[in-house]
Amino acid sequence: MSVVFDQMAPSYDEVFSSSPIGKMQRDRVWKYMDEVITSDNPRKVLELNCGTGEDAIYLAAKGCSVLATDYSPAMLEATTSKLAATEFEGRVRVSELDITELSSFHADEKFDIVFSNFGGLNCISREELKTLADAAAEKLNPRGRFIAVVMPKFCMWEFLYFVGRLQFRKGLRRLTASPVPFEFNGSHISISYHNPKPLFSAFSQNFQLKSKAAVGFFIPPSYLNSFFRKKRRWLRSLSKLENFFGRLSYGASAADHYLIDMELKPRRATP
Repeated sequence: MSVVFDQMAPSYDEVFSSSPIGKMQRDRVWKYMDEVITSDNPRKVLELNCGTGEDAIYLAAKGCSVLATDYSPAMLEATTSKLAATEFEGRVRVSELDITELSSFHADEKFDIVFSNFGGLNCISREELKTLADAAAEKLNPRGRFIAVVMPKFCMWEFLYFVGRLQFRKGLRRLTASPVPFEFNGSHISISYHNPKPLFSAFSQNFQLKSKAAVGFFIPPSYLNSFFRKKRRWLRSLSKLENFFGRLSYGASAADHYLIDMELKPRRATP
C-alpha cells in the first residue's frame, strides 16, 4: 500500500491540498477542529495517515503536541520538509505507522485525540475497523476523542457527474460490499467505503457518538477542480451553502467525505 502513496506524494499537494476544492474541504474540517481545540485547551494528538503534513502543522499552530504518522515514507518526508520551514517543528514528531498495527505502537503513550483526515480509514476493511477501534481506545486518555474524515458508500456529486457522462459504473462505484481496486502508476491498493452507521458500529463498544457532519455535500470532489477552474464564483457559493447547512448530519451519507467525532466511554470500575 505504501508504494501507491509514495508515488502520489510529490503531486498530492498540487492535486488536492493546494487546489481550490481541497482547501475548501479541509477548511470545513478545520472549522470543526477549531471548536474542539481552543487556545486555552491544547491537546496531545496522534494523527493517523498524516499525508504531507498540512493537518499536523495546523494542529501544532493551535498549540497541540502532535505525533504525525503515515505508512508512506515519501509522505513522511514531505511532512518533515514542510515542518522545517515553520516555527512549529518542535511540536510535531513524525513516525512511520501502518494503522492496522496501532495496538503495538508507542504502547505506554496516551493521547487526547486520535485524528485521521481525508480517507485514511478507507484504506482498511470493515473488519479492520473494529481492531483499530480497540487499539485507539487503549491510546486515549479518559474522554479522549477519535475524529476521522471518511468517504461514504455514496456521493451525490459523483453520481450526478458520472451518470451525466453516461458512465453509470463509475457513478455507482462506491456502492459495493467489496473493496474497490485503485490503480496509480501501475501500483494498486484497495479502497473500502464506510457509511457512518456501520463505521460507528465498529467503534460503539468503546466510544459514544458526539457528532457527524458532511464534508463535501455542496463542495464537489477534488477531481472536479478542472471543471470549476473558471467557475470560482460557483465554488464560493457552494462553500457558503456547505458552511450554512454542513453541520446537519443528514448529508453525511451522500457527501464526498463525512466527519465523525466519537468520545471514549468512561471505563467501568472493576470490582
